[in-house]
Amino acid sequence: MNPNDVQVQIQTMTDQHLETFIRCPQRFYYQFLLKERGRAHITWEESLQQLINKVVHQFFLFPRHKRNNHQLIMLIHEHAKHLSYHAFESKVHYVTALAKITDHLLAFLKQDTMNTEPIILYEKWSTYIEEVKARVSILFEVVEGKDEAFVIKKFVTSFDESLTKLFDHLMTVFSLEAFQKLPERIEVYSLLNGRKHVYRPCEADVATGYDYLQLLKESVEYPAGYMKADDQCEQCPFQKKCEKVQVERPFYH
Repeated sequence: MNPNDVQVQIQTMTDQHLETFIRCPQRFYYQFLLKERGRAHITWEESLQQLINKVVHQFFLFPRHKRNNHQLIMLIHEHAKHLSYHAFESKVHYVTALAKITDHLLAFLKQDTMNTEPIILYEKWSTYIEEVKARVSILFEVVEGKDEAFVIKKFVTSFDESLTKLFDHLMTVFSLEAFQKLPERIEVYSLLNGRKHVYRPCEADVATGYDYLQLLKESVEYPAGYMKADDQCEQCPFQKKCEKVQVERPFYH
């Protein structure tokens, strides 16, 4: 099937769909529009992301006095048993990637042990945004709150500027629509390289956020304009299906 033959009308935008689209529109096309299965049902980075989600979730379920390095390492060890070597480039790659995830989780989560309890922990929220004419659904991983202020935290394998732009605009607009106030901070943690992105939204950022989401929605609804992100090809399950397209990167990058 050719993208030009597909008409898309977006009624609900999820953070998972949008993140996939930002990483590679062509993969979004095959995975979510055509609902095809590629050569592998999950990539090594996606398998690590699943591990991260489970570990962080369960770590914050412990009472605060039990959130320590020992418990965190035990959680990582338990969930690492379910990772497949075959999803990685080699056993060395598997061991190296898991070691990086472990080191950076230990560093980042240690900073949280004395903070307030999460007010939201791995919950899906949904709201209709009139300016975008679509329902938006987000999985909030960790949201900490105190004295009417709240901080949104997201733990990912890796990010680049295009992804942090998505996270910043999406969470800013969604927070205003769903909670009627802006977050004090949005923090994104990259667990493969130890980077931390911090964004402090203000009222002046809201209009830009609405414009960004509207333009992104229009891009998703126009499959003929989808491009291939060459830096995502190596582990993409749809690599053989995808034709190389030479175009300039669109606005959301």
